[in-house]
Formats: sequence, C-alpha cells, structure tokens
Amino acid sequence: MKILTVDARRLLIAFGSVVIVACGENAEPAGPATSGGAGAGGSVGATGGVGGAGSGALGGAAGTGKGGTGGTPSGGAGSAGSSAGVGGTGGVGTGGATGGVGGSAGSPAGNAGAPAGSGGAGNAGAAGSAAGAGASAGGAAGSASGGLAITPSEELWTGVRYYTGSVPSNRTSGPSQGPSAVFQVHNGSESTASVTVALAGTDAEFFEIVEPASFPADVAAGADLEVTLRLVTDNAALGAAPAQDDGATVLEASLTATAGTASAPSVRLYALVLTYVELEPTFGQILDAFPAWRSNIPASIRNDANPNPGTLPGVEAGTDEVAAPAFTKAVTGMPVTMLPIGRFSPPGQVPFGYHTPGNAGQRTTAGTLAEADDAHTNDKSRMLLPPLASGMTTFDPGSAPFAIFMEPAGVGTLSSEDAEGFDGAHRVKIWTLRDSGNNVIPNSYLVGGEEAANGDYQDYVFVLSNVTPG
Repeated sequence: MKILTVDARRLLIAFGSVVIVACGENAEPAGPATSGGAGAGGSVGATGGVGGAGSGALGGAAGTGKGGTGGTPSGGAGSAGSSAGVGGTGGVGTGGATGGVGGSAGSPAGNAGAPAGSGGAGNAGAAGSAAGAGASAGGAAGSASGGLAITPSEELWTGVRYYTGSVPSNRTSGPSQGPSAVFQVHNGSESTASVTVALAGTDAEFFEIVEPASFPADVAAGADLEVTLRLVTDNAALGAAPAQDDGATVLEASLTATAGTASAPSVRLYALVLTYVELEPTFGQILDAFPAWRSNIPASIRNDANPNPGTLPGVEAGTDEVAAPAFTKAVTGMPVTMLPIGRFSPPGQVPFGYHTPGNAGQRTTAGTLAEADDAHTNDKSRMLLPPLASGMTTFDPGSAPFAIFMEPAGVGTLSSEDAEGFDGAHRVKIWTLRDSGNNVIPNSYLVGGEEAANGDYQDYVFVLSNVTPG
C-alpha cells in the first residue's frame, strides 16, 4: 500500500490570515511575510541569512533576501538599484502560530551603472516582516548565507516501551529498538566545514546518534551530512512507566550542529513513548507536541488518558468547546483544511471529510488515514501526525454549509452533527484554537473524535481551518 505524507517542512497551505503546514508521518496557521519592491535597474543583491527554526507552529521558508534585478539602461547611466527583494520568512516550526522575522538582509549593493552598461546592483532586500495573526515566537534571523542548517527543523516521535521479560497477557511490548529518523546538516559555506552534531536538553540521554559514529565530520562546501537518530524505548533505561490514566512517557530534547564559530538553529525533538502498544497518551500530551497551538480543553481529557465518564458529555461550559454541528467556508477562494495531528485508535483505514447537514449519506471523502505495518505505532493507528493512504487534507465545499465526519471501519459515522452519527451521541468535539499567547486564531478549530465509550476524544485529532461555525 502506498502511504501518502504531506510534509510540514515543505508544503504551506495559505488561506486568509492563516497558513497551515501539513505534516509528514514522523504538525501543519500563519500569514505570508511581506516582500520588498523590485530594485530599479539593480543587479542581484547578496543572499540574506538563513531563517532560524521557529517555535511557532508554522514558520516560513529560510530567508533568501535578494536585491533588485539588473536592468539594461537605454542611453545614460543606469541608476542604482533601490532596496528591494523578497525578505526571508521565519524558520519552519510545527503546528499553528506564525513564524516571525526571517533572515537578515543581504549585503548592500554597488553604485550606479555605466552609461551604456547594465544598472548597478540594488541594495539587498529587507527581511520580511512578521506575518499573520497571533505570531508568538517565530524564526529569529539566522546566520549569514554560507552557515549551517539542519533539516527537518523539528521531529515528532511515537514509540512503545520494550520489555525484556514477560508482559501482561493483554499487553504487547514494543520492538527491541526504538524508531529512528534521518536529518541533513547542510554546509552552505564555500569551504569544507568540520561539523560536530550533539544532543541537548532535559531528556537528551534518550535520543541516540546512530550515524555518523564519531565527530567532528568533514562536510564539503555545499554538501550535506546525513545524521541518524534513534529514540530509546528500553523500559529499564526509561525507568518506571506512568500509571495508565497518566498517559505516555514524554521526552524532549534538541539536536545541534556546530562548525567552529558557526552553528545551525537547533532542532526540537518531542516523543511520546507508550507504556504498551494498547495504551495511549492523554489529549494534553498530544496537544503539547505542537507548542504554538493551545485550547482550553476539559481537564478530564487533558490529564487523563482514560476518563470513562459513563455517558459521553455534550458541549462543556467553561472550556473552549463551541456548539458547531455545521460550518461554512470562511474565506472564498481558499480551501478548507482538515489536518490530522494525532490518532490513537484501533488499526484500520479511516476516511474523513464532509457531508451535507442532515444527510451523512451525502458525503465527500477528503482523505483516508492509513493502515501499514509498523510495530512502533500499531500499524499507524497510534501516533502523532498519522499518514494518509489516499486523498488530501484540504477540500472545497463551496458556499453551502457542511458537517465533518470520520468513518472508522466496524464502528460507523462520527459526525460533528450528533444526529448523523451512528448512535446520536456527542462524539465529535470542536474547540476554539489559540496560539501560544492564548490569542484566538481566526477561523481555526481543534477537533476531537471519540469512537468508543471512554471519552478521551483523541481517537482522531484534527486542526480544522478556514471555517466559520453555523
């Protein structure tokens, strides 16, 4: 089966004042950075600095900061190029807030051109301004062109504890080795760099550098160094597991790269290690994987992986939950985004999309969550950033109202319109989405779907954007 991933570090889906970055299998709202005007008769200015990694959920691409393009005057001397060029946007983050200021401007340009020649070089473009609604901490200006950079700028992991002894009859151990991820350290300088990669942070000891075996490593100018990390999931190394209701073991660290006085923006590492294959994290632990997104969800699910309320609750007062059985598209000309950021359910393919209010049978599938062999994630069913088997995370419902749905096999329809769900219970909760500063992100919502009876609402977790309830 082909598994589709939409890489948060490469694809920005812009709409209105919000940008969603859709993530790959191993988070993704913010506006575009502003661009400088074209330089009058200038040649290309120096390259701007590389944007740092944003702690905002979504940053932009690395800064490029160009000057104006050189012109060919007719007659007299070419005038000096004006300050222009596309400013750099913030470094790529994961999740929902805007990236901040991008790379530094390039070096200033030259003087006016000769009478019959091409125009002088324009001044380098200024860095793009912070953009979009509710930016918190976006990418800081990076090192000058020619520095180090690491991609991806963030990695989210899901694993399962490995036990060398016996486990309970209704529980399953994870594999003997934890999941791994590959990073590229790029040397953008004009000479060979002696690069050292290291781990830092509270839980650095639980992430291992597998390759290269030793540092420093020489990296040629313009070349990449491939670095492989592995998550430590050995139960003895991790220590006592949390109680079942307390969810998973959360591990956080960062990956750094240096070469002499040069350094790359660090890479954020966040991992959920499940106690057994069958057990799950709390909703709060899932949301904490995306630090630029917040919502006032009930404490009963934020801090409890197995609430068991007896009867599934309706819309809960005192939280950010809204009564939203149906929606309309907020910004004409832009798609609706329904981005899966977490899934902790039984395995199987799960279609999701939208349907006509009052008629769940009249539906359109946007995408289908995948099922594929993976012992670390119960075949892609218990993980952050679940991949797709087919389809997309965007759709265009036109101007008509619509409800959203999920369709787990053997269960039935989960709908934002309770009456259209398989049993009429309130199985889809909708919460206002906020940024890290607790500001409401316009037209964006956090969605939790519940297919069972324990009321954890993290079977299917989405960020729904470019919508208005009603």
